[in-house]
Amino acid sequence: MRPPWGIFLVEFADVQVYRTALRQVLRGLVPNRRRDPNLQSWQHENLLFICATADYERITFAHFRGEQAGRARLATFDWRRGSDYLRTLLEHNLPKLAWPKDDGADSAAWLAQWARAFDKEPVTKKFFEDFNDTFKKVSNDIANRHARWSKETVEREAQTLLNRLLFLCFIQRKGWLNRQRDYLAGHFREHFRTDPCGTSYLNDFLNPLFVKLSTKGPQADIPGHDLPFLNGGLFADEYGAEQRDDDVRRHHELNVGNDTFQHIFDDLLEAYNFTVREDTPLDVDVAIDPEMLGKIFESLVLQLEQSQVGGKSSRHDTGSYYTPRPIVHYLCRESLCAWLIDQPFGVPPSGGPASAQSNPGPAKAGTPNGCSARVANLLALDASDGMDAAERSTLDSLLTPEQARALADSLYELRACDIAVGSGAFPVALLHELVNLARLCETRARGKDPVAADPRWLFDTKTRFIERVLYGVDLQERAIEICKLRLWLSLVVDYPLDVDVDTCERHSFRDALKKLPALPNLDFKIRRANSLVDMIHGEPVPLGRLHAGAQAQVALNRLISAKREFYNADSVPDKRRLRFEIYHALAELAQIELTAARNELGLFPDPANAEKVAELDHGLKEMAWVLAHIRDARKMKATDQDEALERLRARFDDEKKPTFVWQLDFAEVFHRDARSSRRESALTSLVSGNPAEEKFEPTHVGCYQGFDLLVGNPPYVRIQVLNQAAPAQAAWFKAHYDAAKKGNYDLYVVFVERSLQLLAPRGQLAFILPHKFFNAQYGEPLRKLLAAGKHLRHVVHFGDQQIFPGATNYVCLLFLAKGGADECRWMRADDLPAWLATPRSPEAHLPAARLTAAEWNFAVGQSSGLFDKLQRMSVKLKDVAERIFQGIIPGADKVYTVQLQQLGRDKATCFSRALEREVELETVLLRPILSGPDVGRFLFTPSEWRVIYPYRAAAGQASLIPPKQLRSDYPLAAEYFEQTRKLLDQRDGGSAKGSEWYRYIRTQNIGLQPLPKFAVPRLVRSLKASYDAEGAVCLDNVDVGGITLPSSSQLSPLFLLALLNSRVVNFFFVRNAAPFRGGFRSANRQFIAQLPIRPIDLASASERAEHDALVGLVERILSAKRAAPLADTSALEREIDQRVYRLYALTPDEIQLVEEASR
Repeated sequence: MRPPWGIFLVEFADVQVYRTALRQVLRGLVPNRRRDPNLQSWQHENLLFICATADYERITFAHFRGEQAGRARLATFDWRRGSDYLRTLLEHNLPKLAWPKDDGADSAAWLAQWARAFDKEPVTKKFFEDFNDTFKKVSNDIANRHARWSKETVEREAQTLLNRLLFLCFIQRKGWLNRQRDYLAGHFREHFRTDPCGTSYLNDFLNPLFVKLSTKGPQADIPGHDLPFLNGGLFADEYGAEQRDDDVRRHHELNVGNDTFQHIFDDLLEAYNFTVREDTPLDVDVAIDPEMLGKIFESLVLQLEQSQVGGKSSRHDTGSYYTPRPIVHYLCRESLCAWLIDQPFGVPPSGGPASAQSNPGPAKAGTPNGCSARVANLLALDASDGMDAAERSTLDSLLTPEQARALADSLYELRACDIAVGSGAFPVALLHELVNLARLCETRARGKDPVAADPRWLFDTKTRFIERVLYGVDLQERAIEICKLRLWLSLVVDYPLDVDVDTCERHSFRDALKKLPALPNLDFKIRRANSLVDMIHGEPVPLGRLHAGAQAQVALNRLISAKREFYNADSVPDKRRLRFEIYHALAELAQIELTAARNELGLFPDPANAEKVAELDHGLKEMAWVLAHIRDARKMKATDQDEALERLRARFDDEKKPTFVWQLDFAEVFHRDARSSRRESALTSLVSGNPAEEKFEPTHVGCYQGFDLLVGNPPYVRIQVLNQAAPAQAAWFKAHYDAAKKGNYDLYVVFVERSLQLLAPRGQLAFILPHKFFNAQYGEPLRKLLAAGKHLRHVVHFGDQQIFPGATNYVCLLFLAKGGADECRWMRADDLPAWLATPRSPEAHLPAARLTAAEWNFAVGQSSGLFDKLQRMSVKLKDVAERIFQGIIPGADKVYTVQLQQLGRDKATCFSRALEREVELETVLLRPILSGPDVGRFLFTPSEWRVIYPYRAAAGQASLIPPKQLRSDYPLAAEYFEQTRKLLDQRDGGSAKGSEWYRYIRTQNIGLQPLPKFAVPRLVRSLKASYDAEGAVCLDNVDVGGITLPSSSQLSPLFLLALLNSRVVNFFFVRNAAPFRGGFRSANRQFIAQLPIRPIDLASASERAEHDALVGLVERILSAKRAAPLADTSALEREIDQRVYRLYALTPDEIQLVEEASR
């Protein structure tokens, strides 16, 4: 039956298309909401809406495609009369909506075709390509015109210029630039027509424009141009600033040709439709939105930056990856939900700072959404485009007006940070969630939508959240600039100009621009710093607990007041004055804290604390310099103060010797008051649904708090890269972080430990990071830390699913509770598209006691019971094996591994890749070497490859054949090694040089190769093993691992071979081993060592019979395969499985699970 489809024309009685109205229309058309079941109905993805505004000046095409959290996702694109941005529309969107030649007879093809019109991915991909090409053209032009500028300076100026133009494209769409929606392109065409080869567009048009946008007052006005004052940091070219600011001076020196701008406009700015509204998980515009700036940062800017350690790029070195939007929102919403329900309910009235700091009771995560269903249902409501009657009814059932008011107030007390903020994806997403929740609360408290009553409500609310709630830190300067840019754009999108820019009088437009609030200054909110090390002028500083006191309170109050003023400051003198105030109060507070910390060490400190003393003394000396500098500057004239302030800023922001201390730079977060009982009782009633009696208790100043939420995507940087880039820093991490003390750790584990330190007592953490630490040796200290504090609250394990395009990373979502959790909601998402559409997948609720420092291997869903049963078996493979080991590592495969051409009794002809010719070698020194494909189930099949084995081995030990004996007994091999000595001497930095220069570079396990052993491929889709009874082969370390049994073992190796190739053991293996792309699993030692082995009591006749029966079945399989490698032994293998089912005491239901999993 053909799926029915429908196209509807929707006329709006306003000049705007409302998404909420479209959703209401949709509800009346889908089967489960159709009032009359006899009327035609449609699936939501089979409907196309063509929407027109009242004046038909704007046409919007809308399509509901897929779902997110159970709600249809709305994708739109539009056309506005007179718009010049038609390329995306004409080349991508509209052609897919061309009426089919068969009039829609093939409805499935027709539906698939029009769905492609709303697919944003091709537009995004093409934009990346065009931006990349444009960036290169701009950089080349700048480099040719400024030969003395470094490559870094050239690329920085190119990026700044393009950032500004992209920002203005978004602003231009709102009509704020002289009421012209083609303001930039229109003036460019004038300059290009009169001076196509000159630089007049930048020098005579853009530079004055940038100065005007940066300057409050008439001194920078451009006659005939009505333009806003934007403030912020992107346009920091205030009138006259080039006289005191090197960056501004360089901006004014910059020259870019008009012909280059032609490429910028033709290939980029005029080629795409820009929208200032960022997509949400439920609403997508098929246009270029501000999120694209973040993707550009991730995909282009970091790749262009030169690697500091010989890596592929700065992105490779810093571990920066852009997180997909649905995952960002899930992390933000889940952590916010957990914070809302895990507040300190019922703190005793006598509780003071100590009570506030005490370890709170664990939270529970045992609801379907991992948090209170009441709060989860509230967060699921989307008020972005208003609410219909059904949604209002749901809201009314969840909150009373009193609860709504209390909850709205509490949101502004939240403090949230991304400590590796990147391009700002997480702060922007969290801002969306907070504004939506505040709008829900205000709607319930007032009885009407606050936006309807106050058009500025969204702008004012966002401004307040950015000022009070959101923080970010990142090591990359370009990242924090883009983060600020996205936050500014998020404000711009929601500011109502109070006039219709297309129809109003010019004087009305000019007056409206004057009322436009300046964008906030985010310098002290989004900071460039190393999140992992508190530093004062480049030296670590060991500040511990905070110290309350009158002096600290005075400095703290001054600091907070100055920061709030600075946030809204819009004039150069005010910014200068407030910067001095901030630096002054910060230095005073630092002096108080450092002095207290120093005094705690005593007048004659323990020699063990010598390093701490030196670091604290350095910090005190530096703060004394700052205070003296400020005192002197205050006596200067304004012009001299500018220079003094620049020296001070350079001192604080010195890239090589940075100054940043969490509890000082964000003192307003860490010195917060303890929360009052009024807020606690209000939130308690929200979760419980019962009204609470209000109580007012005094607050306590000076107690250590920290952040309530830490969300983000920390860098993934291997220690090997860090050791090359910053060896001193790597050593410092190892000395100061428990998570860095074992093995070849990855930097993200340090970020987790640091984040726990920065959280408030009931704070919540939500990260996307590799799940390798669940099983890796280096992850043991972090597992121990998380288990000891019962911090693990929720995990979404993506297995081998790839989240980041263009990068191979195996990641999970990690949710931690600083105060602890009774259980962890462990979710396994092996179907990424399905999880992204509706974040549900098989899950288990694990008691905190199950999470220990041991490896974390947990099954979920129907198979969890059987997995747990097998995991609880007392005997593991490691208990019956003598050694589980890797293969050999000669260190120069081209030399040691040769391809057999002809085998003789005494010598063999082989092809050497090192010499690229045939050579003769002694047969006795050549051993077959097994790689992964050579190992089958039960039996291996050696290839033509041989490894030269210049060793004598006995009883598992190996000794290198001495040089003299090698030359006398094996002259062919000795000569071959001489011919390849140059290659051998280069191994491992030359460490193999000397008398034993032809030895294997790694000596481990060489003597085990001639022993009888099992061979297990190290990367497999399902477990398989074969047995080398004669010890005839060597194992390739890259591909194959080995297992030996003790000589005292009474078990037949063939019995163990039957178990290793059985469906039962494989069932456990695939759920226990680390996943890799393509459905592969790691069969490294750490995973196969845990395989459950059924012990056999050979003294029991029945058990011996089972043992012997399995051995006999394996012998028959081996015999058949030796006779005919392709022999069908499936019947024998099925019989082995049946016997192993009985041996492991599986129930019929458990057997069915294994059988289904094996298909």
